[in-house]
Amino acid sequence: MGYPPVVNDEQETARFFREAVDVFGADHVQKSPMLMPAEDFAYYLQQIPGCFMFVGAGNPEKNAIYPHHHPKFDFDEDAMQNAVKLFIAMAKGYTAE
Repeated sequence: MGYPPVVNDEQETARFFREAVDVFGADHVQKSPMLMPAEDFAYYLQQIPGCFMFVGAGNPEKNAIYPHHHPKFDFDEDAMQNAVKLFIAMAKGYTAE
């Protein structure tokens, strides 16, 4: 059967984008074209408004240059710190409301 489509909530996506630009600067945040991922996160989005996002984790200096599903795929673990910074900013934004 497969997964349902991933459909981001427009308001949550706009909020995420604003927070990401505030945290990283506009030159480090991109809106991706529409994709067709098969992702179980779609089940969450059916229950709660949200936004599926990607965190860039490539780094040529660390040879983290291969795409997902490539046998040499690796990612720069320092990128996880960026994701945490964004999640903290999102949480602060929600609690300020």
